[in-house]
Amino acid sequence: WEALLRDGPRAIHQSPNHYILTPNPPPGDRRLPESGYIGFGPLSLAWLGMTGDSSGGGAGVRVAVLDTAVSRQAGLNEANLARLSLLRDPAAANGEAAGHGTAVVSLILGTDTGVAGIAPAADVLAIEVMNADGVGDTFTLAKGIVEAVHRGAEIITLSLGSYGDSPI
Repeated sequence: WEALLRDGPRAIHQSPNHYILTPNPPPGDRRLPESGYIGFGPLSLAWLGMTGDSSGGGAGVRVAVLDTAVSRQAGLNEANLARLSLLRDPAAANGEAAGHGTAVVSLILGTDTGVAGIAPAADVLAIEVMNADGVGDTFTLAKGIVEAVHRGAEIITLSLGSYGDSPI
């Protein structure tokens, strides 16, 4: 990437490389969620209006999930899942947001513990663009989007945010 930046075309605009974060609040900002929410568990598809056999949902579609790393012990359908890390030092399996990427992928594929996925037959490309604390940067995120497109993603999901705007 350094050679690409050095030898590539001259930039016409320069901006900061902002942090990107998972939806978890930053350390020290631990606001409690509003009360009264109940997890959907096995009822999530019914709540979305999906009834009947959904095991073929998403067949032939490639979905890219740009997030934290996805655990290999999560009970996900490994046949439909490919992983790629764009971090120089791939994230360790700990940290406050370490399970975030795994949770997002499980919403798509489901798990072998009875949680139905919305598109269990989709091909999912999990691209690690944030560390286990849920922190990354806009340049790595942009590289992830380009990589997802090059690998045939038809849908890209980004469950993250930033404190700044970046034209990249």
